[in-house]
Amino acid sequence: MKKYLINTELKNELEDLYNILIVNNVQEKDIVFCINEKIVNCKNNFKGIKKVYIEKNFTSNKIISRLMQLLYFFYVLLREKPNFLVTGSSIFKHRIFTKLLSIEHIAYFRGLLFDSRNTTGGLADKLRYGKFKFLFKSYIFNTFEADKIIITSEINKKYLTQRGIESKKIYITRPVWLNHGLINNNKQQQLIFLTQAFEWHGYSKQHEEQILFLDKILEWTQKNEIILLIRIHPRDNHDYSSFANNINTTLSKDDYSQFLTQISNNDIVISPLSTMAFELMYLKIHCCFYSTNSLNTIYGSSFKKLKITTIEDSIFNNIHTLNDLMELSCELEIFSKNTLHLEFIDAK
Repeated sequence: MKKYLINTELKNELEDLYNILIVNNVQEKDIVFCINEKIVNCKNNFKGIKKVYIEKNFTSNKIISRLMQLLYFFYVLLREKPNFLVTGSSIFKHRIFTKLLSIEHIAYFRGLLFDSRNTTGGLADKLRYGKFKFLFKSYIFNTFEADKIIITSEINKKYLTQRGIESKKIYITRPVWLNHGLINNNKQQQLIFLTQAFEWHGYSKQHEEQILFLDKILEWTQKNEIILLIRIHPRDNHDYSSFANNINTTLSKDDYSQFLTQISNNDIVISPLSTMAFELMYLKIHCCFYSTNSLNTIYGSSFKKLKITTIEDSIFNNIHTLNDLMELSCELEIFSKNTLHLEFIDAK
């Protein structure tokens, strides 16, 4: 019997990691959760899980709280002695503790990764690619390192290999969360704007231009009496409350499954290079991509490789209806359609 410890701070990742294990014949009794207190209520959805450890914010001091969470996570690993640590994005604590305790680390990247030259916003990534990068070339400083890495697209595989990850570690499977279509096609047509967490990743200029572009979108929808739904990225901490004061404009921070109930196939999405935009495109939603001067510095080469014509100010100024936007939408197949049996997961 093998034991699997799932560690994540995000509800969507928790659901995906759990389903990946179950699909690969892992029994619930062999799974342990170590999750952030923000998603503690999720444990009620997994009745067969016997042990759940909660990583709490032990104090209002962020530095001390992070240190205590680190020690608590180490305690959980020592107590449970799992054969596999199964995580979302690989972070420093995952890499250092699994090597220290000889635990196999399985990392999962739900989001799409486009340009390997862009830093992720994490400290390890900044050290590895900063001024003193020659000092930080080891395994633990490579943000995406793990013993096994599960991804959903060839795009991510190319990204990871360019980051120095061995190809033999990478496994591609279909997105487990895209098993269903949209359910309501009778709602009034709306424009959906997907924000990105630029500020969280350290891209302040791109964040500012995102807000400016959203201001233009809002002005345009108000003028043309179009319904606008702003879907806020989980790590986008900007205060968008002022946008909700406008007629026909609503905000959403719902998780993925709840968000899908608010949209239908006749809606139109506009976004920077967002993973969710490609997910909605997979579900046959019309998606357009916008860019700005600063966004082109981090996404320009990706737009070019994907052959995406972006909507910039000069183009947007000549758009008058949602049908005009629809004509600029993309149709790209990004995600794998194959379900991969991961033999290393259900090894007894």
